[in-house]
Amino acid sequence: MKNNNILSEINVFHSLCEQWTEPMLIIKENCFIDCNQATVDILTLENKAEIFQTHPSDISPEYQPDGILSYIKAEQIFAQCYEKGMHRFPWMHQNKLKEQFWVEVTIVNMTLGECKYILCSWRDIRNYQNSPELQHEPIQDCGSKFQQYELLKKHQSNDNFSSTTEHTVQNYNLLNEHKKAIDASAIVSKTDCRGIITYVNEYFCKVSGYSAKELVGQAHNIIKHPDTSQALFEDLWSVIMKGGVWQGVLKNKTKTGQAFYVNTTVCPIFDVNNEIKEFIAIRYDVTDIYHQTLIIKNQNTDPITQLGNATKLLSDIKKYKKRTLILFKIKELMDVQQAYGFSIYNDALLVIARRLQRGLYENFDIYRWNDDVFAILISDPCDGEKVKDYCKSIQLKFEDRFVVTQENEFFMSINIGIAMNCQCEGIFNDAQKALKSSIENNLTISIYSEEIDIQQQLLNSINWSKKLKLALSEGDIKIFGQDIYDAHGNVYSTEVLMRYFDKNTEEYISPFFFLGYAEKAQLYTKLSMEIIEKSCRYFSSTSKRFSVNLTMNDIKDKTMSNWIVSVINQYNVGNYLTIELVESTDYEIESGYLLNFLKKIKSLGCKIAIDDFGSGYSNFEYLMRMPIDIMKIDGTLIKNIHKDQKSFEIVKTLIQFCKAMDLKVVVEYVENIETLSLLKSLNVNYFQGYYFHKPEILN
Repeated sequence: MKNNNILSEINVFHSLCEQWTEPMLIIKENCFIDCNQATVDILTLENKAEIFQTHPSDISPEYQPDGILSYIKAEQIFAQCYEKGMHRFPWMHQNKLKEQFWVEVTIVNMTLGECKYILCSWRDIRNYQNSPELQHEPIQDCGSKFQQYELLKKHQSNDNFSSTTEHTVQNYNLLNEHKKAIDASAIVSKTDCRGIITYVNEYFCKVSGYSAKELVGQAHNIIKHPDTSQALFEDLWSVIMKGGVWQGVLKNKTKTGQAFYVNTTVCPIFDVNNEIKEFIAIRYDVTDIYHQTLIIKNQNTDPITQLGNATKLLSDIKKYKKRTLILFKIKELMDVQQAYGFSIYNDALLVIARRLQRGLYENFDIYRWNDDVFAILISDPCDGEKVKDYCKSIQLKFEDRFVVTQENEFFMSINIGIAMNCQCEGIFNDAQKALKSSIENNLTISIYSEEIDIQQQLLNSINWSKKLKLALSEGDIKIFGQDIYDAHGNVYSTEVLMRYFDKNTEEYISPFFFLGYAEKAQLYTKLSMEIIEKSCRYFSSTSKRFSVNLTMNDIKDKTMSNWIVSVINQYNVGNYLTIELVESTDYEIESGYLLNFLKKIKSLGCKIAIDDFGSGYSNFEYLMRMPIDIMKIDGTLIKNIHKDQKSFEIVKTLIQFCKAMDLKVVVEYVENIETLSLLKSLNVNYFQGYYFHKPEILN
């Protein structure tokens, strides 16, 4: 019976409210539970349900004109009403369109049964908004949010303070602390259901470069980067409009057009009727992480074909225990490069890459190894016939079709070498041996076997052992020089290179083809001594700077390292000599040999350089532990810098790092004016490559 009486009294209130021409509302536990149509109209709401269970501060600006937070001020007024029974005061509200207006509020405390209600009426006083009673001090004089909440806490000990209000304020304070934590670390914004920005935090403004005034009221695509596809945003809106949470990484742009990347979560906010009211987006700036990841990715990606490169292939080989490796050599590719230039050559590369990718089986991964060799790594044990069938299909594609680019068509042949289901670490060498056998025996496809390996190795080893011994005795190990230039076009230094002179063909042959056999024949040390002695003797009479390459084998051989020091002293070239440490060599820093040797030659005036920086695996450790003066960036990173933005960004980052470490930078493989201009813009110290100087014999 008691509950029925209460309901009856509430219904009476409801009837009175509806008949009243000015806004009237009923409040319970400091939130609105009912209102009349006049309230709906003045707030530009669609219906009464929109105000249900909202706090007065939800339909007010964040601060009242006197600088007090609307939430705090409302709680204080409620406390006074509960204590005195009624209260009348001016209040700044805002409607759904964010238009602010003054009302005179009268609230009366009423108790029905055990429940407390407040009857609230508004009188529109917008015509009096310039009166002195409605003028207040500036906001900053009323304290920060934190100070206001702290002040409110002091009043919570008052016996007359509603326990409900106290609980609400505590929850609000807790939420505000969460908000402070998010604002300090995240980029936060809110939008309405049309994507119009209604709120941004300070971090959003800091990262985007816009002010809050420039952002609020704008569509959120004001920061959309043109690289981000429309399909991605269509997916985002599809998810959140259905009430779901969308997560992903977005590429945005600042006010100045600079790109930044954010890990984004977008959530819908629902009203009491479970209708979407607005959206909140919380983002974390991952631009630095993205750039680091991009650098790592680009170091493993061929810039022309976007396939994995040699570094990626060697890394992936180590991941699997039993794997198959196929190498494809397209012999005519280098002819195209020399006859037509890099542009047509690159077009041909793309056509060949696509041809090899068609019909790939699962677990077949394709790579570009070098200028004219592609590779396929099969990660699982596989059927030999399946591999042969794939290779035969590739063979037929090259036999039956021309390689057609936009302006040209070329006939190209292919040689294929396969190392099948190999568990050994030398799988790449095995595949190379099979490929070599394919070429030398005029076969299209050759599969590695021990017979190929043993026979070929014996023949090559015997032949090269004879050739090199004879060359050392007859003076056919020659020194070549390639000049290194400074930014003004002056010769800074000359790198000394080894060549074997073949009297039969009258060709000078690179050590790439014979150093391995020299090591087996125990001739490597003699070759190194020949080059070092000839270099020191030649440059001792010129007083010009020069450099020679050393490996860990040269350094850890005590006899050899002592001999190097003695030759430097003998020809008095310490102040002109740079020792280039081959970066792909595994230097044994912990052994002490290396650091002791470097200290000795530094004391003689020599400089130390890391050669081919970026091609090995331990380069940053070298920088930290060794007394390096010069860094030579690997040519594979340089050669496409003028036409590939990713290559440019990697090289730019490496140069900036070297500069920060106070190291001089030499770039290799400078072959055209475009590459040179870009590198000069990065403040490179020295340049080396065919654009300046081709290696020539030093007589």
